[in-house]
Amino acid sequence: MIYLPSTLLSKINRTNENNRTEIINLLLLVTIIVVIAFSEKRNLVIGSLGIFVFFYIFQIIKNKQVKISIYFIWMGLFIFWSLIVTLFSSDIVNSPETTLNLILKFIFYTSLIMFFDSQEKIFLGIKALIIASLILVIRLLIVTPTELWGTERLGIAINLNSNSIGMIASYASLSSIYLAKKFGKKYYYIFIIPFSLITLFSGSRKGFLIFAIGIILLLLFYSNNIRRFLTTALSISIFFVFIYKVVFDLPTLYNVIGKRLESLLNFIMGNTHLIDASMRTRKAMIDEAIMLIKEKPIMGYGHENFRLLSMFDTYSHNNYTEILVSTGIIGLCIYYSLPMFILVLSIIKRIKLKDNEYNLIIIYLLIILIMDIGIVSYSHILTQLLIVISVSYYTILMKKEEKKSIINTNNVCNRV
Repeated sequence: MIYLPSTLLSKINRTNENNRTEIINLLLLVTIIVVIAFSEKRNLVIGSLGIFVFFYIFQIIKNKQVKISIYFIWMGLFIFWSLIVTLFSSDIVNSPETTLNLILKFIFYTSLIMFFDSQEKIFLGIKALIIASLILVIRLLIVTPTELWGTERLGIAINLNSNSIGMIASYASLSSIYLAKKFGKKYYYIFIIPFSLITLFSGSRKGFLIFAIGIILLLLFYSNNIRRFLTTALSISIFFVFIYKVVFDLPTLYNVIGKRLESLLNFIMGNTHLIDASMRTRKAMIDEAIMLIKEKPIMGYGHENFRLLSMFDTYSHNNYTEILVSTGIIGLCIYYSLPMFILVLSIIKRIKLKDNEYNLIIIYLLIILIMDIGIVSYSHILTQLLIVISVSYYTILMKKEEKKSIINTNNVCNRV
């Protein structure tokens, strides 16, 4: 038998641990790239999710580091309620299939929530989102024919949803600005140019709103005094006047997004006779969803049953009404309990401690809650990734605050 010195064994163990960490980090990067930049390739997405989950769960079991997180309890409750509702579903085919899809994604999200156990890993996840978005931009630039730019919305050339493209690019823009301010690395600002252009050419109203709301929040959060606040307010005004002129004066942009923003403004101002067909359809969907909810408000009809019961033969394009129709008031309360809880506590902490660490959590969650008016996000991987990051980040900040409190208490006791 060969005996190795303890120092050598320790070094070998550290090397193996570092190698495993690098492999998991690489798998995370590849998985997010596939999910974000190649989302239309379903088999590839499922395969990458499966590999990440298998490898990470194997490591957890091997190291006996299984932890039950608040996210696990939250999503577990929502899926459990979905299973109960499925038993009484109007559609006995699609509802169980949707619930199974949620369970499979839940396993991936659970792996992520266990992976994001430090600020470094949180920032790794945010950087992975930015890298994946850049790859998506490159794909669009390569595949989309030149003559299609400005004549129709981006995404058709690679069979991707235009709204998804706009939302991805906008969240990537905001994440880039946050990292630039967080680490003082100004080169992150360069990424805003391609991301903002892709958002505009995608023709996505949701993407534009995410970008606009996020920019306003980010700039206001980092305005620490009255002078800076006024300067920021002026800068925001000038910026959006410029965007307004570009979008409405350039025919190429007016064709893909200007008309759509015009319709949105008319809807907000109550000029419903001037809104486009898309806005009218979405309004009709909400009206019909409300009628369905009134008949079964507590349990709903089961997942995917708005598609079956309404005249539209599709989902309701509104996360609130979709969850209400699918799982009733109970399901809605369960689903929104965690993001609302984390958002409110983060706002309180931000005001009380004046801690910029909470900025990204507030921005992500607040925008998600607003955007859910126009998107079904409970099964949307990008949205859930942002919720996972927000919950993980908040948990880490709480542990950091508790540790700081214990140290301060010990210092006081020592002085006494």
